[in-house]
Amino acid sequence: MPGSLRIVNEIDHINDIRTLVLNQEGLLLTSKLEEKKQFAVRLKLAIGAKGFRNSPTEIANLFNAIYQGNPVTPHTTRNWLLGSSLPTHEKMVCLGNLLGTSPEQLRYGRSTEMTFVLDGHKPSAEDQQFFKQYLKLNSVQQRLMRELVFQIQA
Repeated sequence: MPGSLRIVNEIDHINDIRTLVLNQEGLLLTSKLEEKKQFAVRLKLAIGAKGFRNSPTEIANLFNAIYQGNPVTPHTTRNWLLGSSLPTHEKMVCLGNLLGTSPEQLRYGRSTEMTFVLDGHKPSAEDQQFFKQYLKLNSVQQRLMRELVFQIQA
């Protein structure tokens, strides 16, 4: 492979072939098997944080209630929970919505900053910082801020 990365196939302890991506020093950057296992850990944490049971059937039912595509089976969600497979991007987005997290957090263990676009205009960095601070307020404080803005605007 050209560049500083190379792909190595190896047989692991259960005779599965996995692909390792190594940098030029030969250090492991990622393994598909490890990515799936880490996804499963993050998925279970998000399920628990939402108060759902870690049941493949329950997760499949909750998922299918909001997913617009073909339904998933409990077997599919079991594979997600075991780290045997990863959902498609479209399903990852739906899982994120169901569990109140971002698909990036589920898939990679990191969340992305939201960028707000209003009427085709991206707010300034200062406005975005203000909105982030606003979101940290409790509901009473947010209501007061909205009323203040509406009074100033009127």
